[in-house]
Amino acid sequence: MVELMGWDFNVGLLPLGDRWREGRKMFQEHFRRDRVRNYHPIQMEKIHQLLRGLLSSPQEFGDHLRLLSGAIVMATVYGYDIQLHNDHFVSLAENAMKKLSESFFPGSMAVNAFPILRYLPSWMPGAECRQLTKEMLEVPFEYVKQNMRDGVDSNSMVARVLEANQTRGRHDEAAIQGVAATAYGAAVDTTNSALASFFLAMAIYPDVQKKAQAEIDTVIGSHRLPEFADRPSLPFVEALCREVMRWRPMVPLGMAHVSTEDDVYDGYFIPKGAIVMGNVWAMTRDESIYPEPERFNPDRFFTTDGKLNDDEIVFTFGFGRRICVGRHNADATIWAAIVSVLSTFNIAKAKDANGKEIDIDPAYSDGIVRLSAAIIMATVYGYDVQNSNDRLVALSENAVKKLSDSFFTGAVVVNMFPILRYLPSWMPGAGFRQYAADCQEATKEMRQVPFDFVKQNMRDGFDSKSMVARLLEENKARGHHNEVAIQDVAAVAYATGADTTVSALATFFLAMAIHPEIQKKAQAEIDTVVGTHRLPDFEDRPSLPFVEAVLREVMRWKPVGPLGVPHASTADDIYDGYFIPKGTTVIGNIWAMTRDESIYPKPERFNPDRFFTADGKLTDDEVVFAFGFGRRICVGRHIADATVWATFVSILSTFNIAKAKDDMGKEIDIDPSNYSDSMASHPLPFPCSITPRSETATSLVQSTTETHDF
Repeated sequence: MVELMGWDFNVGLLPLGDRWREGRKMFQEHFRRDRVRNYHPIQMEKIHQLLRGLLSSPQEFGDHLRLLSGAIVMATVYGYDIQLHNDHFVSLAENAMKKLSESFFPGSMAVNAFPILRYLPSWMPGAECRQLTKEMLEVPFEYVKQNMRDGVDSNSMVARVLEANQTRGRHDEAAIQGVAATAYGAAVDTTNSALASFFLAMAIYPDVQKKAQAEIDTVIGSHRLPEFADRPSLPFVEALCREVMRWRPMVPLGMAHVSTEDDVYDGYFIPKGAIVMGNVWAMTRDESIYPEPERFNPDRFFTTDGKLNDDEIVFTFGFGRRICVGRHNADATIWAAIVSVLSTFNIAKAKDANGKEIDIDPAYSDGIVRLSAAIIMATVYGYDVQNSNDRLVALSENAVKKLSDSFFTGAVVVNMFPILRYLPSWMPGAGFRQYAADCQEATKEMRQVPFDFVKQNMRDGFDSKSMVARLLEENKARGHHNEVAIQDVAAVAYATGADTTVSALATFFLAMAIHPEIQKKAQAEIDTVVGTHRLPDFEDRPSLPFVEAVLREVMRWKPVGPLGVPHASTADDIYDGYFIPKGTTVIGNIWAMTRDESIYPKPERFNPDRFFTADGKLTDDEVVFAFGFGRRICVGRHIADATVWATFVSILSTFNIAKAKDDMGKEIDIDPSNYSDSMASHPLPFPCSITPRSETATSLVQSTTETHDF
């Protein structure tokens, strides 16, 4: 797969051999511990640039970290000063890394087991990545060569190696190019990850931040910036850096290794040539070494007498012959950035318009998950969800996630070549077998546990109006269905209902935060029709056409299932010049349908008014593509539609949704294009402010605890 994607230049991914040895040697020459001191001035220059960026626009800290990571590696490797915005070289590296990362989802490794698959046509995954990778290799390298031709002096690694090569001819240019691109592609992403984790930890653990700042103030004072020479005198900052790398390792599974001979480990036979991934995440969560591993606690790296322990291992840099050869440079960059930021800035949670801290993991997200799961669990099983960590909700989420993950790049190869399913699970490339087994176990629990809950309640004499209870009662009398069929129908509703509803509701919050004028228009309609002294109910729906249009637009703007449910052709067919044989899997491109400009002008704009005629009446466009079509249209669409509508109108009547604000009172921008890639597409986490519209609204919400008895 690495070769197919064009990444066979990468020293970290090369098989053991002469190319790998040459690349490692070149890296060691320029990035070993004693050599990285040469880059300290560049690192400090770029880190001070980071500080200036944080001072001028702290709310854009993510962009500043991205800029820093790219700036240091581009300056040290190529002698190139990146541009502050939309730098072409940085974008090349990010895009190429993203494509490579996407290729490692379950199933893609089948290409390694069956090399013939690399000759599949160009529309299969890989072609686009090859072009990106080629550019990433060549463009900055040519920049250095052009500078050398123009007589521009450079202290970069590439320039020094090329100059040495002219006299000694030790390396061919392809090897130099590969080593440079390895540093360029990997360092930007991993450094950015570590620094983002640092900001996250400091926002969540202010006591740790204060302790580190007190150490810096004591050792350095407040009249100069830290330098590398201060590092030995700042043990708590050192421990903090170690904990950042342990708490959220940049590469949770590490680099791939290959076993050089047959081996047996813990009862498992590992044949020679097997791909072995070190589970860095599990190592950093070994409770015998790191008690309470999910807690961010730098003190774990101190002995009882207050000295740093000898645990200097940073698993995320790997181990053995494939340990990251650029680790000393990366470690220096991360330390210098962390100590510089701590010495000059305070990092805290953002606050909303009322001065209340915005949780990093927003509470309203848990509310959406709980609501979506609660409705489906109550209607299907008569079960009351306890909280967002409810075990039955977790079972469903886990099973759906397993299924969703299996549909990423490469997994489809198993469907194209069914014989692959019979590969032994230990064989390289057949990881999908073990993955499928894990998925099967999760799915079995998801089907069985809530179903048994209903049956136990019925045995105990509890009355329930749930779908499963009614079907089981009818079955006793008339025997229409067997229990397996009832169990299956319930599990389908259980697994899909919550996830898709969460997606629609999260998109609604996103749209309302970005488009306050639409929110106000919907609220004005509700206030006129319903008033402000009661909550809306289903009888109000026909009288609220704009709210209806908002619902339609939410489902169109960001469809829950962008590619819909697979169908199969029942007969040979020809469509638009393409022959579609009987039995072909056909997937409706819902995303494309909702972006048909002949029906929906300016489709990326959120505009409920598109569903009104010229005389102000709702159009007859009631089609919600997200529910599918034909014989496989979602049979639960009516209850899903009712749930989504009732939630929208209830929230609009009682709350205002707005963008969150930073410490300076400036709105935090939300990117509406940040969505997950999965069967049910979700907006990625975003901060927003949710406040009651009035004291009356607050009272109405509080009164609901007294008016419902489930």
